[in-house]
Amino acid sequence: MKKKLIFLLLIITLAFSGCESSKTSTSDIQKSSSREASNTSDNNTNENSDEPEEETMDSSISIEPVYEEGSFEKELQDYAVKIIMENYMYTDIESLTINENLGTEEDGDYIILAKLTWNQKNKASTSLNMLSMYSSDFAARIGADQPSVNEVTIFWTIPYLENANAKWSYERSDYGMYLSDSMVDSVFDQ
Repeated sequence: MKKKLIFLLLIITLAFSGCESSKTSTSDIQKSSSREASNTSDNNTNENSDEPEEETMDSSISIEPVYEEGSFEKELQDYAVKIIMENYMYTDIESLTINENLGTEEDGDYIILAKLTWNQKNKASTSLNMLSMYSSDFAARIGADQPSVNEVTIFWTIPYLENANAKWSYERSDYGMYLSDSMVDSVFDQ
């Protein structure tokens, strides 16, 4: 009972702390190196400029598919990438697709399909709890801030658990997003 309580407190603490840590994943190191290289080359052009540097998403980060700059799909994709990068440790983005929701009669309804990789080495049960929490948090943030998104599906791959897969799907209701479906590999049943 005491171990379960401590584990629950750890998960809650991680959730409320924004899941920030001094640990970084390989992709964070690559992103940081890309930013440093970009900043070094930009120093020559911005050296005499009094304008503050604008904080933008690193253009060297390639997220598939690539949408046209200025399109609504690109804005949604950038917003979703920002949520993932700022809040979910040990997570790499394989792809982040924005599709029109053809299941509704409304124009401007979208579906987000995120394919993510979880790189933290934990027991299967701990990984399952964390990925469930991350998925629910992502759907809640999208649901609260992006009313045009009606469905969110997150596909996870967990390499250190024999490339196990998990999926959580959410649909919009009057009060935000609710879990509509989930599927996990049998490795999580052990």
